[in-house]
Amino acid sequence: MRPTNRRQPREIDWQPPMSSSNPMSDVVLTVGHKEFASCVSNVVQNFAPHDIIGAYFIDPSMTMRVMFTGGGIPAIPDFPQLASQHYASRFWKQDPAVRRLFDWASGADRTFVVCQRWDEIPSGEYRNFAYEQPSMLERVSLFRTFSEGCVLLSFYRSNASNHFSSDELGIVEMQADILAAATVRHFQLCRSQAVLRPVRS
Repeated sequence: MRPTNRRQPREIDWQPPMSSSNPMSDVVLTVGHKEFASCVSNVVQNFAPHDIIGAYFIDPSMTMRVMFTGGGIPAIPDFPQLASQHYASRFWKQDPAVRRLFDWASGADRTFVVCQRWDEIPSGEYRNFAYEQPSMLERVSLFRTFSEGCVLLSFYRSNASNHFSSDELGIVEMQADILAAATVRHFQLCRSQAVLRPVRS
């Protein structure tokens, strides 16, 4: 079994995007458009390569909705779509990283970042389906609460891609505020277009 290196969520002071000179300006420009998901993934690939991206919204009634997914793994091409639906409808409340994020974010006006490895998840159906069967290794997640609920933006790596390095995680943390703010705004704009559909168990 791989060694466990449990990381605690990290709190990050939130600041809104200040100007188009920000290196994440392409992300900001695609907020509310169908290109947003691929743009976020492509930009983050430059400093933290990943195999899968997934974004979710959790409302005050604790219903999770899938905002978007992308990427994939060769052995299971449709795994991101399949896994995101099962995660939102069945598994997310079993996710120890999300439980920690909710604890940390309670009443905080900040973005939080946490990295969770496969062996930090208790053995069971969730770990088997989402990590062991598809050979997924770990994910790094950004979490932010706002007036209407909270967003979870995650980047996943498979065994073939190895772990995120400390340098990669450090850059994700530095860019977390703008990524989280853009994801929140993207949700708000897309909601009016009725593109988000609730996933219920």
